[in-house]
Amino acid sequence: MILYIISDQRSGSTLLENILSKSSKTIPVGELRLLYNYIKEVGVGNTERWKCSCGEKLVNCNFWSAVLNELNVTVSHFPQTKIKGNGIFIDLLKSKKSVCNKKYNQETLSFLGDLYTEIFKKSEKNIIIDSSKNPMQGICVYDKVKYPVKIIYLKRDLRAITYSKVKWKEKLRGENYGLFKMLTINKLRSFRRMRMLNFISPKDKVTIHYKDLATNTSKTLKKICNSLSLPYFDPPEYMYVHDDIHTIAGTPNKNKKRKIKYDDSWRRKMRGMPFFRLYSKILNIS
Repeated sequence: MILYIISDQRSGSTLLENILSKSSKTIPVGELRLLYNYIKEVGVGNTERWKCSCGEKLVNCNFWSAVLNELNVTVSHFPQTKIKGNGIFIDLLKSKKSVCNKKYNQETLSFLGDLYTEIFKKSEKNIIIDSSKNPMQGICVYDKVKYPVKIIYLKRDLRAITYSKVKWKEKLRGENYGLFKMLTINKLRSFRRMRMLNFISPKDKVTIHYKDLATNTSKTLKKICNSLSLPYFDPPEYMYVHDDIHTIAGTPNKNKKRKIKYDDSWRRKMRGMPFFRLYSKILNIS
């Protein structure tokens, strides 16, 4: 089975993946849509020097190098692992077939299917946790990959996401995004996510909230397990990615051992921003 997480960036998907990784039946692999970037060492992943969570480059990592050797691919000819959409506005209007059936996306999906197969073989686990987050990629994997796919939709307050994105983009990439611009983009992306989720059968998806995950982890985990027919296990008290886990991308400080708790620091920052709070209400974000 593939557990595919759909969410916005900075929603807590790394925390969710880490919690689910504590099951003896799962293997977390991070954001597989970015595997191409990590192999080619371009674009996203540069803040981590495109390293696996074990600390090695993927070509030197025991897990990933074994998987890639079985796939018989080289760095120079490594195929894309990211589904290409049509853009936010077009995706809102077109059906999933307009994306999933495109030739270059079919080639990507074929490779992803082979990749999942080798990960299953190498890990000897029953469940792969793919935290790629992208809704278009999620529905294409759900629709086209030969394995059963379950979707976990992780929600978080868009104001929190906006504040976190602006902070991290400035800190890690030196990019200066305004809160108003970022909130608008996040709202549009939320429309696209909801449209894509409509293509998923209710029996194959579950919606959870970041706040519930962080404040009542056990109850939220039971909801996930009950909804997706997974065996329950005791959740961890701390978030920590061990060296024997080989996951890519995710939050930059994922290797720091931290107690699981709800982060609502953004609320204090917003108290001194009356115009931003008003704009949030106009966008129906509360």
